Amino acid sequence: MLNKIKKILGRTVVTVTMWCIMAQAVFADTTSISEKTADDVSGSIIGLVSSITKPLGAVVIFCAILICGFKIVATANQPRERAEALGAMPYILGGGLLIGGALLVAGFVMGMWDNVQ
Repeated sequence: MLNKIKKILGRTVVTVTMWCIMAQAVFADTTSISEKTADDVSGSIIGLVSSITKPLGAVVIFCAILICGFKIVATANQPRERAEALGAMPYILGGGLLIGGALLVAGFVMGMWDNVQ
C-alpha cells in the first residue's frame, strides 16, 4: 500500500514539475502581419502543389517501371508470368501520360486565367 502511494506521489511530482517547466508565457509579436491578396495565395499554393506533384509523379512512374522490369527479368523462363509483367507496361505508360496531360492542361488553364485578369 505504501509503495502504491509513493509511486502515485512520485508520478504526480514529476508531472507537476514538467507542467511548470513547459508552461512559459508567450507574447504576441508587436509587428503586424503583411496583407496578401487571394491571387498571391493561390499562386503560391499552385506553385507548391506543382513543385510537389511533378517529382512525386516521376518517382512513382520510375518505381513502377523498375518493379515491372525486375518482374520481367525474374520470370524469364516462365512465359505466362512474363506476359503478365509485360502487360502492365502499357498501363504504367498510359497513367504517366494521363498525369502529364492533366498537369499540362492545368498549367494551360491557369496561364489563360492569369492572362484574362
